[in-house]
This record gives sequence, C-alpha cells and structure tokens, in this order.
Amino acid sequence: MFLIVCIVVVLIIKKNKEMEEFNFTRSKEVEYQMGNYIYGGINVDEYTYILVEGDLVTGGEDGHIKDVILRVDSEGNVEDWYTFDEYEMNFSYCKSLFYYDGWLYVGGIKIGDGSLETGNSSVLIRISINDASSEIIYEDFTHGNSYGVRDGLLFISHPETGVQYLDLSKGLDFDNLEKLEDMGSDKEHYYMLFADWIYNGKGTTQFDDILEIAKKYRQYYDGHLYTLIYDTESDKEDFEGSYVLSRIIMEYAEGEKSIHTTKKIVKTTSIASNVDCFNIYADKIYYSASEEGINNIYCMNVDGSNKTLLYSLPEKDDVKCVELVVSDENIICGMGEWVPKQSGYYYTTAESKIIINLNNNTMTEIDLK
Repeated sequence: MFLIVCIVVVLIIKKNKEMEEFNFTRSKEVEYQMGNYIYGGINVDEYTYILVEGDLVTGGEDGHIKDVILRVDSEGNVEDWYTFDEYEMNFSYCKSLFYYDGWLYVGGIKIGDGSLETGNSSVLIRISINDASSEIIYEDFTHGNSYGVRDGLLFISHPETGVQYLDLSKGLDFDNLEKLEDMGSDKEHYYMLFADWIYNGKGTTQFDDILEIAKKYRQYYDGHLYTLIYDTESDKEDFEGSYVLSRIIMEYAEGEKSIHTTKKIVKTTSIASNVDCFNIYADKIYYSASEEGINNIYCMNVDGSNKTLLYSLPEKDDVKCVELVVSDENIICGMGEWVPKQSGYYYTTAESKIIINLNNNTMTEIDLK
C-alpha cells in the first residue's frame, strides 16, 4: 500500500513538473509574426497566405465575401490560391492560419444541411503547400472548438473539454490527445486561456476591465501585452472616437508560477494614437492611424521609439485600414469599417485588400466581393 502511494505521488510530481515546463515554453515561431496570426495571415517560405472569410451563415441579397485563401508573392502578385469549394465554411471561431511541415491548418464551422444549431460541425482542415489539396482531419459536432498550431503541437480548445494537444510529429491519431487544463463555461475566459497556450499571453484575464476592444485583437510580445484602449475623451456611443495603442508590462506576483497566477500591471504606456489596427512582425510594430482623412501606415520599435511613416492611403467613404498583414516584401491592408455588435466592438470583414509591395514600391487593390 505504501509503495503504491509513493508511486502515485512521484507520478503527480513528475506530471506537475512537466506541466510547469510546458506552461513557460516560449514560441518565437509565433511571436515573429504575432499580428499575422490575428488577421488570418501567415508567411511561409517566399509567400504570404491570407484567409478571406465570407458570411455563409447570413448570406442574402446583400452578398457576402467569398471564402478563399489568397497567396501573395514577393513582387506583390496575388492569386486565389485555395477556395473552399468542397465545404461551406464560417470562421467566426478561428480565423488564424497555422503551418507545420508542408501543411497549412485552418479551423472553422462547416455549414451542414440542418439548422444552425444542429446541422453544423466544428472542423480542422489541412491544406498542402505543394498542390493545395485538402482534407478534414478532425470533426466535432460540439460547437465552439478553437484550433492552433505552434512548435509542432496542435491545440484544440473547448469550454467543456478544456485545452488538449497533439504532437504532430507523431501523426494524426486524435485518440492520443493529451489534456492540458480544464476551463469554465465562460466564453471570454475560454478565449483568453486558449491565447495563453498559442500566443504566450499568460495570466491576462484580469485586464478585461481596462480593455475596450475585442479580445482577439490583443497581441503579445516578449512578455508584454499590446492592445488598443479606447480614448475616453472620444464619443463611444457613435463609435466615432479613436483608440490608443498601449504597451502593458506584466510580471508574476511574488512566489507564484502558474498560468492562473494573478499578475499586476507594472506600467501602461501609450505608444500611438488614432490607431485602427496594428501588427507585431519581426521585432517591429506596424500600425495604421487615421489622421485628417488619411490612413497613414507607420513602423516603429516595440517600445514605441523610432516611429517612421511608410505610406499614406486616402480614406474613401470612411473606409479605413482595419486589418494588417506584413511580410518582408509586402504590407497588405484590409480596408473596412468599424461597426458595433452585441458582444462588443469588432471590425467588419474587409471589403478590399491593398497590397503595398516594398520591392517595387507599387500598390495593388483587390476587390474581395
């Protein structure tokens, strides 16, 4: 009996040690193009891939943007690289593209034949970089799964089942999913916990009271949280105000080392104003600011220093740059508008993309409708 107890204790200690080491694994793979993950883009080899999501749930006479993955080369040339012809999809839960070993991974809702509540399934699709062939590798009729990949690990998250992961180097046997942690039923908490594992934004749920924008637009870099905070002097009711880009320095409470640890704000610094969107890429911050009827695209260091104006795009019909995907060769602006929704303030899906090529200094506009 004593021997069995000892073995159990040893196993628990070993498991806790493994979890602690797992908790604090930093992913430079993700941090390098943090903002691209947020806006549905990813750089792989010499191409940038961008997920353009449609609105297949509502559709209707007012039209919807087609579901497609665009591919942009180093010269700014763009093509409809992959279209979701086999699947009617909705990407409201997981817009990000991820990459591992020759495959792009994207998760979403496959629209079924039944009602919205009973006919749909949560799926994970992988698409070959070589020939754009695709397959559904995981399907679950429980709504609300989120998916992500970093460092060769595939994560699946749901409020009821918690966060689970699969080591992709060992194959696609989902019977081998390993559980990382449980979650409550609170959706916002579940999104933040998922961000803990994919984006290294650990222990940030207590910042909810100061963050006015949708949580999916937060970005994390080198232990700091970057987010847009509403300018309290602006007219929030009509959504005509502006946001400031803020850099929040975080640290662990003394003596505590857990992703559930309460952290305190050491310092919050406003590093840019009138910001519509931002992207942390390759140790720099790229952002768009609305200034006197112009969409100005800036680049600066992650601490806000050395701010440089790169390009200016005139505003047209109040359309702003609300999505920003960046590579070494291209800056790709998604042009759209701010609109209020019941669950908070979100961007509309961009109506067009403007591709600014840094090699040949040209601009190309792509109509997505």
